[in-house]
Amino acid sequence: MDQFSKEQLLNILHDVKNMDQNGFFISIFPNEIVDEIWSNRIELSDLDCLFLIAFSVDGSHPSMIRKGLFRLENHFLPAPKTLLLDAKISEIPNGVVSQLVNALCIENLIINCESALRNTFDLDFPLIANQIKSCSFYDLDSDYQLNSIYSSKSIEKLTFISVNGEILPKDLSLATALSSVEFRLCSLSQLPKLTKNNSKLTNIVFNDSLKLTSISLGFLPNSIQELDFSMNKLNEIKGLSDMDNLEKLDLSSCFFTSFDLSELPRNLKRLNLRDNEISTFPLEMNIMCLNLEYLDVSHNHISSIPKEFMNLNSLSELLCSHNKLEILPEGELFWRGISRLDSRKNQLRKLPASMKNLTNLVYLDLEDNCLTEFLSFYKTSDLSRTTIRLRGNFFSIEEKHNLLSLDTSYLDL
Repeated sequence: MDQFSKEQLLNILHDVKNMDQNGFFISIFPNEIVDEIWSNRIELSDLDCLFLIAFSVDGSHPSMIRKGLFRLENHFLPAPKTLLLDAKISEIPNGVVSQLVNALCIENLIINCESALRNTFDLDFPLIANQIKSCSFYDLDSDYQLNSIYSSKSIEKLTFISVNGEILPKDLSLATALSSVEFRLCSLSQLPKLTKNNSKLTNIVFNDSLKLTSISLGFLPNSIQELDFSMNKLNEIKGLSDMDNLEKLDLSSCFFTSFDLSELPRNLKRLNLRDNEISTFPLEMNIMCLNLEYLDVSHNHISSIPKEFMNLNSLSELLCSHNKLEILPEGELFWRGISRLDSRKNQLRKLPASMKNLTNLVYLDLEDNCLTEFLSFYKTSDLSRTTIRLRGNFFSIEEKHNLLSLDTSYLDL
């Protein structure tokens, strides 16, 4: 049994630079020896544990983890079917990462180290590329080419966070299984090419990632349901009205001074215009956004909301804090459908009478306004189970005392 000694197996584990020759040698050791080493894994590195899991003999404890029968917290295995590729992986010879991906049935790759790129996407990688469903890149500045991933017909999700250089994809037209693409804190001078026939692509994020100031959405397939252009300095976006399936649009922190809402698609349900420079509420909103359920116009310079806005009877959440509103418009049917209203940090002096029909309201924030009374409004409305925030208004001592005496634990004064 000398050829199956514990010392020999430990030598193989510690000699990671020869794992391309020795990787599968682990599988010839009896599970008694594998399990003996595994029982003392506190003395092993995370990389040693990874190889034991990937290449150990069937029936051993590590092999059960490989098969998903047990869950193990490991630096390189942060989630099921997920492999983290960092600087330690770059110590391993070419070809071994592909073996690991195959042995562990990996579907998700996370890469946060440039030195691991060449070691990972080597000549063997195309052989197992079709089993990778998602790939995430973090904190990279590289010109390494990744055609094996960007042209894969199996890849479903790509994520780039703080990534720059030629490693950023320019052409994703062959990745026909893509459902989600995210760019965050990147630097894109051009938009990636996508196939117009991809009916699976539903979500695209360009958060703080564009050098462009004018965007034409003709490059997107009509299947897009969620679109995020937040934190980019944009002058215009063309083609929104053609996005028939778009339901969620994030244009927060884009430095818009105005926005033509008549360009919005009719099926849009959620719109975020938070933290822009908008001062005027476009009247076209009531024509184009009849299906809108959520609207955030917080942190702008809006001084009034037109009465035509009250035609948005599908709206249930209105966030308009940190503006210059002095009044809210009347609209009995409109207010009846609102479940959440955040209007803090405005200049409201009174509430419209039709707001007493807030029968679906669960959250009301009126902090830091100019209200002098609220008690009569409360008593004529069914707000006993509504969370209400009223700090920072101009209530008299008597009004505050009466509000504090109300039989509710949902009032913050």
